[in-house]
Amino acid sequence: MPVYAINCDLKTAEQEKKISAAIKELCVVSWCRIFDSAWLVVHNGPSAAIYDRLAPFMGGIDRLFVVNIGTDYKSRLNSGPSGWVKKVLG
Repeated sequence: MPVYAINCDLKTAEQEKKISAAIKELCVVSWCRIFDSAWLVVHNGPSAAIYDRLAPFMGGIDRLFVVNIGTDYKSRLNSGPSGWVKKVLG
């Protein structure tokens, strides 16, 4: 299944809670929060489906970026996210 990176620039804690809950609901297969406003998710659909689900929670000055990622990566993450990445991306 495809893995997507979701990156947000949110201005309020309330929006962050709503986005986080929506990501967990949308990506029931698997997800991992790698930074404060960045997630990796396993989602069987296009990036537009993720974007369309999250966009209603964005304010006028907030930003949202969703991209399909592959297995060619290099990272420096904490142990929890690092283990998830190794398991899912290899």
